[in-house]
Amino acid sequence: MNLGRLAKMTAHYSMADLAALCSEAVARTLKPTADGRPFAELGFAAFTEALKRVQPSVSSDSIRRNEEFRKRHGQSSKAKDMGISEWLRGPGRS
Repeated sequence: MNLGRLAKMTAHYSMADLAALCSEAVARTLKPTADGRPFAELGFAAFTEALKRVQPSVSSDSIRRNEEFRKRHGQSSKAKDMGISEWLRGPGRS
């Protein structure tokens, strides 16, 4: 499976969106196949089919507007000092 390609196809997906995508892909493989096998392979095809049903929860327009706001107003100084991932985790979280 080409994970790099799948990552590009899901660039604006949140973690919840990705979890839903994985669930949908797995659900698609649990149905009997046309050739009588009890289930299909969980491969790239299952994910591309799941992508038809699971869309990102944040629109490209929202991402663009958020990026414009960030460029205009910058990050909070606390986020800059800590690094964004630490700041998002919050105090006492790993």
